[in-house]
Amino acid sequence: MSNNKNDVAWRKLFEEDNLLEKLEIEDEFIISSERINQLRQSRLMTKFDSRKDLPEIFRELGLSILPVSRGTYKVGRFSMFHNFEDYDTPKRIDKIEEVEFPPYIETIDPNLITSESSSVLCADLCSILNNFTKEEDLFSTISGRMGSGEFDFHIKGKSRVYDFNVKNSQIEIDAGYEGLNNIYLIEAKNTLSKDFIIRQIYYPYRTWLNKSLNKEIKNLYLTYSNGIFYLREYVFEDEYDPLSLKLIKSKRYSIINKELTLDYLKEILQSNLSPLNSQGAPFPQADDFNKVINLCEELLKKQSIDYDDEDLSYSIPGLYKSEISEIYDFTSRQADYYANAARYLGLVSINKKFVTLTELGLKVMQLPLTEKQIEFAKLILSSSPFAKTFKAYLENNGSLSLVTAKEVVASCEIDNLNTDSNTFPRRCLTVKSWIEWIITQIKVS
Repeated sequence: MSNNKNDVAWRKLFEEDNLLEKLEIEDEFIISSERINQLRQSRLMTKFDSRKDLPEIFRELGLSILPVSRGTYKVGRFSMFHNFEDYDTPKRIDKIEEVEFPPYIETIDPNLITSESSSVLCADLCSILNNFTKEEDLFSTISGRMGSGEFDFHIKGKSRVYDFNVKNSQIEIDAGYEGLNNIYLIEAKNTLSKDFIIRQIYYPYRTWLNKSLNKEIKNLYLTYSNGIFYLREYVFEDEYDPLSLKLIKSKRYSIINKELTLDYLKEILQSNLSPLNSQGAPFPQADDFNKVINLCEELLKKQSIDYDDEDLSYSIPGLYKSEISEIYDFTSRQADYYANAARYLGLVSINKKFVTLTELGLKVMQLPLTEKQIEFAKLILSSSPFAKTFKAYLENNGSLSLVTAKEVVASCEIDNLNTDSNTFPRRCLTVKSWIEWIITQIKVS
């Protein structure tokens, strides 16, 4: 049983208020923030940005929770989460549009974007929002907390349809922009998650839709990590059904001034790179290098946390592997793979399942974006199997198959890497994927 404070408090609520019995009879129940506050702050007990954040007992029983007023919530056997459509395609090498950060701006550092508000402001400054929306003029007009007004909707659950009547629930809009014909509501995140809670865009959408404005309401989801902005536009095909959400457009933008040329990479291969300090880490098995970087970004955020918060008890800034599992909706094994992948490159150290940035990791993560990408490439190519696989890519005229990667890695005769084991193909896929990540960083002439 989990020792997470939310998990413990919710189990106690279920026991003290006989909530299981209510679920058996009515298949739903209403609970007030006043009641929740008696055990723990309701803002902490009801904030679930993705499935991984749900309390343990909610996951066991297939439950979700939604606010229906400023002080009450409905719990039932329904889902309110949506998977990112392209989450499982980390190895794609589609075009990323490059944009320029205004050189005269000093109050935002594009190399250290650690908050959602900064990512939105940066996207605005770089004209990413104008490009994505095709609006010549966009003006920031909405942000912050506000009341939802009143609206109805329904959700199809496992065995029935749940009806909702929302009255003046508190909502929060990360950013809202107005153009000539449309209003754009933006939900922003700085973590690469598998899914998101639809409420975060549905409640603001219905709130502003009900104001009967002359302009169309558009829903944008912005995710930022390591200099890359992921923008997605969603529509609700049925305004009364939040599960009718549909992706209609997506695009990626980079504020990295790509100076990593193919010729420079060839020079790196021929130079004497310092050997990796892998700290005894196993050969990596984590095929999405963007998540390795994002993990280091999450660790960097810990460097500036206010440790007076009641939920934070660490004397050293870092993350337990269990927390990494929660952030990315990983299994414990996947969390171990990604933590050890960063450790293999010398970026993190692991002590009793507690992961922290090393001195090298901290230095790399604070570099300007272009220099950071170059340093990542150097670290990867400091490993002989990766360097030799990249050479094979060059010799094959820019083509790299998994078969080739397997042949190269096998020829390296790596200690403790059995070529007959069922994990060998997955580790070779990691080699191929990391080389493909380097390829996406190359400046195209």
